[in-house]
Amino acid sequence: PLRRLARLDGRSGERFGNAVTLEDAALFDRRVLWRIVAGVTFIIAGVVSVLVLKTLDLQQLRGTSFLITLGVFARTLDGSHAIVRGILGILCGLVFFLRRRNIFRHERTSTPEKVFAVLIFLMALSRARVSHSAATNFFPWFSILVTTFHLLSKELWIGGLVALMVALLPVFRRMKSMACVAF
Repeated sequence: PLRRLARLDGRSGERFGNAVTLEDAALFDRRVLWRIVAGVTFIIAGVVSVLVLKTLDLQQLRGTSFLITLGVFARTLDGSHAIVRGILGILCGLVFFLRRRNIFRHERTSTPEKVFAVLIFLMALSRARVSHSAATNFFPWFSILVTTFHLLSKELWIGGLVALMVALLPVFRRMKSMACVAF
């Protein structure tokens, strides 16, 4: 149903039984665009903060300059996987910006959506690779894979809760009394 928004071609359409205009489609496009920009920005900010904070900690122990210590940290498992996650986040943003018209145009799963799924899986795998599950001696790759699926499930759960909140927030705003929402 949401994919129909990008296929209006100058006329109004229907979504969930409601009329959809080109203005609605443009609003949808802007909202998705800003969420992708925010997501990539948060990924990059997280990577930069990990690199800076861990480098500062290591710099105090080594007594060397920041840039030399950053180079040392970037060659560690934690540092290299932080950089990998940053690169994967940038790739997600690039795929979206270059192919966003195709993403919402097709009824079936398109190639950019498959690329997104692979990039998200690789990002979760990279996060799992530097977690405590990687330190186990009992089938470490199995433990990393289980942690990867755990991280993906957690992200889907949190994303679902946020989407539910965003969907219900306008309803709550229209209610005169919030007492009826309290359980």
